[in-house]
Amino acid sequence: MFVVGVDGCRAGWLAVKLSRHGAWESRIFPEMASLWSAYRQAALILVDIPIGLPEAANDRACDKAARKILGPRRSSVFPVPCRAAVSAPNYDAAIKINEQVTGKRIFRATWNLIPRMRQVDEVLQTDPQAREVIREAHPEVMFWGLNRGRPLTFSKKTAAGEGERLGILEGVYPPAKALFSKMKKTLPGKSAVPDDLMDALAAAVTGLMSGGKLKTLPETPERDAHGLPMEMVYFIPEN
Repeated sequence: MFVVGVDGCRAGWLAVKLSRHGAWESRIFPEMASLWSAYRQAALILVDIPIGLPEAANDRACDKAARKILGPRRSSVFPVPCRAAVSAPNYDAAIKINEQVTGKRIFRATWNLIPRMRQVDEVLQTDPQAREVIREAHPEVMFWGLNRGRPLTFSKKTAAGEGERLGILEGVYPPAKALFSKMKKTLPGKSAVPDDLMDALAAAVTGLMSGGKLKTLPETPERDAHGLPMEMVYFIPEN
């Protein structure tokens, strides 16, 4: 049995695979379809990208719930564009559509994530098996859970933030710090940065240590017009 944690990176998608027997690997995929093809036998794939797109309102219930619990890290949860805006051919069209439907603009940083949102949505729409395996997991929500319901203090892009996160991961999964160091050395060129790896590792640790018993924000997730859950999963260790 193995699980996979996934985060977007400069080269596409950074995946961290962990197994119960201690085996691991980190790989980079250019698109979600190839990642899914490689890991379709996974027990769980947790990915940091919105799954389940609203038809009208920007704020999904899971986004609101996440901001409520994250305290100083709440700004990491961005408003998810409506489905029609995600399908727009360009940024200007997406802004116009989202304003018409929701009354809110789309920031450029959000538009830059839309190609990844489309990739994941396409996999989920075309392969029913993927819906049973791929789930949305926001890094700060996962760390909040692994930190036993306490939000983190520092940004992941700082040395203090990296140390804070590694300490949390190591407390739940003892090999985490050594694995992070090894995986960093395998990252090719400028294809990804350490905080991408940290988020992917957190997702893999969450999936592995939860044993599949994940909690969700909200407790009873909404579903979009295509039946996809609008949720964020997390795990709180018992000890």
